[in-house]
Amino acid sequence: MARVTLGRITVPSGVLVIGDMGYLGDWSGDGPPLPPVGFPEVEETAAKAKDWRVAGRDAEVVATKLELQSLRYLYDLPDEPRLHELFAAVLDGTDLEAELVQEPERVPHRERARRAAAAGGADFLLHGVPFVAIPVRSAGPFAVTGVKTRDDPYCWSSVQVELSDGRAASTRGVGWVGVDWARLVLADLDALSSWVHEDPLDGRADVAFWGTDAAEAAKHFGAAKLENEGEDAFGWSDLPVDDAADRYVELEAWKDEGDHKLALDFRPHSHHYEVMRQVRGSETESGALRLGDAELLGFMTTWGDGAFDVELAVDDDGRSVAVRIVFDRCATVDRGG
Repeated sequence: MARVTLGRITVPSGVLVIGDMGYLGDWSGDGPPLPPVGFPEVEETAAKAKDWRVAGRDAEVVATKLELQSLRYLYDLPDEPRLHELFAAVLDGTDLEAELVQEPERVPHRERARRAAAAGGADFLLHGVPFVAIPVRSAGPFAVTGVKTRDDPYCWSSVQVELSDGRAASTRGVGWVGVDWARLVLADLDALSSWVHEDPLDGRADVAFWGTDAAEAAKHFGAAKLENEGEDAFGWSDLPVDDAADRYVELEAWKDEGDHKLALDFRPHSHHYEVMRQVRGSETESGALRLGDAELLGFMTTWGDGAFDVELAVDDDGRSVAVRIVFDRCATVDRGG
């Protein structure tokens, strides 16, 4: 299959982060992770979470046998008997020397990524969702390309960041990314500290709706077809954010009261909005954004949600050639999005 270009990225910090773009609103940067807002059950679990590390002479061996998370670190786990029982079971009947140590403070997401990259590339958790961080030798720019599957011309077989012109001699797995929002981001580590996920940068927002009863809703509320969105949707663009919120609430009430078949989307003019605006109008379902000195790229998985392997391809001298996200051997949660 022919290779398709989705865009390009730059990585001035030397650390590339790959993860679900929908979760970047929970990225803590250099601060401690905070419970996600709006999901009471998740908030309660996240509030109890602690971070741990395996220490001692045989820490690496024990952490591998534990099979909970990558490297010697365990993030986002509460201090419950089950964790300590699992750890004790690994040591039982062996002469392995290791201990489970609670981190004195919650470990910021930026530090988690830095640790993963320092190990040559690995996954780490953001509220229980795996992200991947990989070191790169230069700032780029790096082309991002993809190959479609043979069985379905819509779905990616893999998407990769082209790190050099070298010939790949071998590949190794560096972890996997979990996706709940059907989209991924390729971003510079330091640039993520400037990401604005939901707050409107210009005080404005869009409202979009679609579905079986969308035309009826458009007539009732005086909405128009959205232009340049690459989707069959109605709504309003570039409203003051309070006005957009009022329109959304009115639509939602109309939908629920009449049992109308309608999907709604509130879109504040944030960084996430800008990337997704491009995604909806792009043949490759990808969108770019410049944050400071870095260029990042977001794109739809085309497989919906799932767990996707991330590999590092190297040449005969062990130099990185490409970072590859493999989609067609994933464990998918649903197809679509």
